Amino acid sequence: MILSKIKHRVKKILLGETRSIIPTPINVVDKATITKKAEEADIISFDIFDTLITRKIYSPEDIFSIIDEHFKIKNFKENRIKADSVAREKLGRDVTIDDIYEVLKNDFGIKNISNIKKYEESLELELCIPRKETLEIWNELKEKGKKIILVSDMYLKKSTIEKMLKKCGYQGYSKFYLSNHLNARKDTKTIWKIVKNDYKTEKILHIGDNSLSDALYPKDFGISTIQIDSGKTLAKKTALNSYISNNLSTSDSLFWGTIINEYLFNSPFSNSPEINDLNTLGYLFYGPIFEEFFNFLEDHTKKTDKLLFLSREGYYLQKLYKKYTEINSLSSRKNFYFLASRKATIFTNLTSVKDIEALATHNDYNGSAKNWLKQILNISADFEDFNISLPNDYEKVKPLIKRYAPEVIKNSKTARDNYLLYIKQSVGILNPSTKIIDLGYSGTIQYELSKMSKKDLCGIYLASSDNVKEYSPKSQLNFLFNTRRNPTYKKLYEYSLVLEFFLSAPYGQLLGFHKKGGRAIPIYNDETLTTKKSDTINSIKIGIEQYFKDTKKQKLLFPEYNISTEAIFYFYTYCIEQNIITKNIKDMFDFIDNFTTDETKNVFKIISKY
Repeated sequence: MILSKIKHRVKKILLGETRSIIPTPINVVDKATITKKAEEADIISFDIFDTLITRKIYSPEDIFSIIDEHFKIKNFKENRIKADSVAREKLGRDVTIDDIYEVLKNDFGIKNISNIKKYEESLELELCIPRKETLEIWNELKEKGKKIILVSDMYLKKSTIEKMLKKCGYQGYSKFYLSNHLNARKDTKTIWKIVKNDYKTEKILHIGDNSLSDALYPKDFGISTIQIDSGKTLAKKTALNSYISNNLSTSDSLFWGTIINEYLFNSPFSNSPEINDLNTLGYLFYGPIFEEFFNFLEDHTKKTDKLLFLSREGYYLQKLYKKYTEINSLSSRKNFYFLASRKATIFTNLTSVKDIEALATHNDYNGSAKNWLKQILNISADFEDFNISLPNDYEKVKPLIKRYAPEVIKNSKTARDNYLLYIKQSVGILNPSTKIIDLGYSGTIQYELSKMSKKDLCGIYLASSDNVKEYSPKSQLNFLFNTRRNPTYKKLYEYSLVLEFFLSAPYGQLLGFHKKGGRAIPIYNDETLTTKKSDTINSIKIGIEQYFKDTKKQKLLFPEYNISTEAIFYFYTYCIEQNIITKNIKDMFDFIDNFTTDETKNVFKIISKY
């Protein structure tokens, strides 16, 4: 059909049946191009939907799915789409929302249409947002005294659209040409005839997103055009499209719609989406993943449970959990910031030569033998040093293990007694109602705490690795992103340093405890949180908390709002794999790992995504 129209048009041009001067649509534009072309025109015409305003939903028809879920009407979305076509066929004209709902009542047997229709109109108003750079262009044109008109093919009432425009900041237009008000449409060219008849001598520039009704058809009436793409169209031209499911749930449509239309592709000139400030990074990148984790935590705990947020990641994780429960008016479980580290807990359980040998043969280490003894076994020894790479060089350290095992075992018992004292003084008794909260990944600390206390404990984690340790068959390890359920989730573990950087505590790794005055006193390494890193973390945290607040609003409006774990995971990996986080942000992810080196490292360089 489209091809035949183009051929017919070419034939008319060759026969000289069209105007001698035919304005040409401009397809790839920037803000400066629009401003320049607008200065040459007397009248600036704008399409409305996906040009001036957009919606925080992936596909506009997904609004019908929200209605379906709200009113529990079977097949409402399908019937609502059909009713539009039936109404047009029956009435032989452009239709209004009133016409469509009459068909839904008479032909599809849907009752209570008045309330449903009002709800649909309220959704349109609630979900609409401006395309910010288009609004800037609008305001610049108004300041220059340009006359602006609106031209739209739409079934919504004029009054509803006017409310949407006002909400989004668009005011001061001269005329509004609405298809259902005039019974004329852009896509049939009839509305363009009316527009041109009203402005016979003026130069008109029309700006819209549709390649035919906005960019091509107005040419027949001597109207110049500029085509800009909708956010969804822009997104489809990028790698993001491959991360989005073809069959979205309503919640996922709201999730992706917000990301695309409000953030990454709100600008019609956004060919290369980017996250270039820390608040936005917190909101888009970290917010969804921590919101989902806390939802998961709520589902896997009871009000009587005791939550232990493991250091060091637990320092900010606990703060976010408290903010999450506050925003969502939830009763927080009893929670503690619990001092723990792999080093400290593993050392408490070195009760035999076999335990020390297992440590050397099952854990990676690269560095000097002296440093291995000092950092891992808490032994300061004087001998001619040599480099080792464990577990490959186990035979090289075997004599050292044999020589220092008695001292290690003795020190381990002291460390265990001090650690158990800390547990008793800080959180009481460990039992099955004690829930270990951490990012993951293998459950090592939970395993060592169970071994130390001789109790089966429960852990709730963000992600798993491929090597999960279980103390006994009764051990419970719950992973939100479980690689056993979905092997692709291992990417979250591979990129875990990005999460860990944000969750840095203001002091170093726990080395163990010493006893003083009957109290267990923690011993940390020398690592501290720099002012720069602290400021970076706090800026990210502000964005995360804003995401929690906005999600709360979504839940109030749409009680069934429940983003899929897959959608959150795919956006998380998209941000890292497609490098949409700008380098000025990545440069803020520098750190010094005092445990292995004094050299400054960068998180994104380590995971090869710089």
